[in-house]
Amino acid sequence: MERRGARVFAVVGLFALLLSVAPLSAQPAAAQQGEMFFPETGFWVDAEFANFWRVQGGIMAFGYPVSRVFYQDGLHRQYFERAIFEHHEDLPAPYNVLAVRLGAKKTTDQRMSMSGAFAPVPNPGDGTRWYGESEHTLSGIFLDYWEANGGLQTFGFPISEPLTEPGTYDDVPRTVQYFERARMEHHLEHAGTQYEILLGHLGLEELGQRTVPDVALVPQTDSDADRASAPIGPQPLFDREPLTCGFNYAFWGDQPNDVTNRRYLEMLAETGCKWIRVQFTWMDLQPEQNAPLDARIGAYQRIVDLANELGIEVLVNISHAPEWAKPADPTIPADPQAFGEFMSWMATRFAGKVAAWQIWNEPNLIDENNARIQPEGYLAMARAAYPAIKNADPEALVVSPGLGPNSLMFDDLALDDAWYLEYLFGLNDGEILHYFDVFAVHAYGAGNSPDNYWPSNPDDNPGWTTAPEFYFRHIEELRRILEYSGVGHKPVWVTETGWTTPNSSDVHGYGEWITEELQAQYIGRSLEIMQTEWDWIDQVFIWHFNAAEYGGAESSIAGFSVTNPDGSPRPALVAINDWVDRYPQAE
Repeated sequence: MERRGARVFAVVGLFALLLSVAPLSAQPAAAQQGEMFFPETGFWVDAEFANFWRVQGGIMAFGYPVSRVFYQDGLHRQYFERAIFEHHEDLPAPYNVLAVRLGAKKTTDQRMSMSGAFAPVPNPGDGTRWYGESEHTLSGIFLDYWEANGGLQTFGFPISEPLTEPGTYDDVPRTVQYFERARMEHHLEHAGTQYEILLGHLGLEELGQRTVPDVALVPQTDSDADRASAPIGPQPLFDREPLTCGFNYAFWGDQPNDVTNRRYLEMLAETGCKWIRVQFTWMDLQPEQNAPLDARIGAYQRIVDLANELGIEVLVNISHAPEWAKPADPTIPADPQAFGEFMSWMATRFAGKVAAWQIWNEPNLIDENNARIQPEGYLAMARAAYPAIKNADPEALVVSPGLGPNSLMFDDLALDDAWYLEYLFGLNDGEILHYFDVFAVHAYGAGNSPDNYWPSNPDDNPGWTTAPEFYFRHIEELRRILEYSGVGHKPVWVTETGWTTPNSSDVHGYGEWITEELQAQYIGRSLEIMQTEWDWIDQVFIWHFNAAEYGGAESSIAGFSVTNPDGSPRPALVAINDWVDRYPQAE
């Protein structure tokens, strides 16, 4: 379960980083003009995008626009022949417009393998321009062009050495060099002219590989109506196999309540959803270092066996280290060796019965950590746990921890989930990417509609509206990080999502304006979004199935439950059943 607090303007950290690496280009007053219409392709460019286009290189750097402004991956974007522009309304000018890192995205595989021209090179030490940030050099005509046309802000750092590639459109071999946001091509047939260096059509190449709204590609007219047209919002894009659904489930450990567990799991199975996510707490299973695990495993064994009997797949989330397993290093949530041994025992015991293991929960929040939060600490645990699980049960999936939606930056309280993820992915050349089979996210919407998003389309509720984590669509930002880290092909599961009705927690105070009917509407709509807009989501677990009876009507999480304290269905469960009727689960 996630914890939220007041928004700290975490973007300040990003702004400081940008200032440290990207000096502002000169922006004369004459360049501050309005919208532009391009009759060559038939698209308007709004004032902010147009100013960026003019100042940072114009037609030579970006080419013509080839789409309207539309919503994609959580941002409003516009495609150009050689680039994609993004609006970042939460960043101060001039960083409210950025070019997508298309060069980095296109070369993900080469950079991950660090082969050939994409292998890092040491500083030559001979005066050649070398960038420690990317460990690549920049010289000659490519350096001249880079400096003359916006430099770091336009192109980013070099991410390769020069190499020879066939032309995208004419197959003529040419010397090229990749940058974070561009590919420079040396056209010898234009030697001595302004066309000797041209930029690759990365925007067109990306457009050819993405599914976008049809209306975004319909040319506009040079009219006031089209000039003032709003960005195209989120649209259904995909017709695909049904999303797999499941529930977070709380189980009673005492044998007399086995009948209660059965009643709820039979009810859950009737929804057509095929999975449960349950939490096994290490500190309860092994409170003392030498405590035999067999002595306390009974309740856990019974719930897994019952789920298997009813044809329900099980995802087990492991969290909460016992005190004896917390190391002296305050940044490591649990002793890696002890955790690896524990996971080896568990995966062996439940081999063939637990389909997936989720290693820890929300490690960017202090509740799940030792004294301080650091991604390095989680990496050490994953390094020990992944091989331990795979050696014990090669068929079991290992799932990354869903991060707590959050934008705070205090290492003794909470760390921004997007920052945490990028930092974790960057450690040891992406070492963590080898330690999970499935990427997990947590997607909550506070009291806001799943159709709203930050910062372009905030809700008008009285609170919990001014930060990205208060919106269901925030997970699109995490998906971008996954994609640009080279593992966009891995399955993505939403292991927690939901809305709460009135409850006893100030942290979830937004529940005061969520009726049971609105909760049902929002959950149903979120499932529709995942089904029709996000083909990269494979599985979703609603939080929560039976929290109202398990925790009691006055508990802080009771409002998230899709069943009442007496076990009867709430409107949200009816909405989920309706969704499954429309998208029947695969047998």
